[in-house]
Amino acid sequence: DERMRAQPVRALSGGWRVRVCLAAALFVRCDLLLLDEPTNHLDLVALRWLTAFLRQREQTCLIVSHDRDFLDAVCTDVLLLARRTLSAYRGDVSTFVRVQAEEYVAARRAYEAQQAEVASLQAMVDKFDLSKNSAEHNRKAKRTPSAMAQVKSREQALRRMEEKGLLEDPDKESGFARVKLDFPPPPPLKRSQLLALDSAAIGYTGHAPLVRAVCAQLHATSRVGILGANGAGKTTLLRTMTGELPPLSGEA
Repeated sequence: DERMRAQPVRALSGGWRVRVCLAAALFVRCDLLLLDEPTNHLDLVALRWLTAFLRQREQTCLIVSHDRDFLDAVCTDVLLLARRTLSAYRGDVSTFVRVQAEEYVAARRAYEAQQAEVASLQAMVDKFDLSKNSAEHNRKAKRTPSAMAQVKSREQALRRMEEKGLLEDPDKESGFARVKLDFPPPPPLKRSQLLALDSAAIGYTGHAPLVRAVCAQLHATSRVGILGANGAGKTTLLRTMTGELPPLSGEA
């Protein structure tokens, strides 16, 4: 509306600010459209519109997002950045997940087979280790010319494998530290009701309330989703419930 168009962008809600940024990006002629987390803060209506718009637009897009449903609906290809390598996959994210699982199984088998081969070669080399010169070791090793030729061949095979580069364990994380957090059990709550609103009007002083006569309670173990259009007052409601913003009337 006219009132919103007259406001500076910083006065808009998070969802409307994203809409403004998207409008500036989508309606400019360009060869390559770069979108970094474009679905953040968008309501369902805006998300569906953006999805449909990108699907029908014949333009190359490069999108960074954690919204799998959005990526499945829009993307034709996937780029994976991991282990300091950029890998390309044809298809949507669901296809990528399936292919990646198949690649993991193949990589696991190849790694285990190579490790078994390395262990076998190393065992043969260790058996005829010339640094062990005890009579007992020499008797068991039976260092015949033929056996020593086999040992030399295995040493060369090991050296070639190491020079070529041994396979990396696919279960080993690369580039990310494994973090383990231990949280002690929380003490029992003195009451089950955590937050409450009683006939509260939600909004900002000097402006008309966004919502009137709100009565709500939040209890322990509840998992409540707050839905609403961009600018409807979802963030304002949360700020009021947590005491950051006083209600215009009623109690919070």
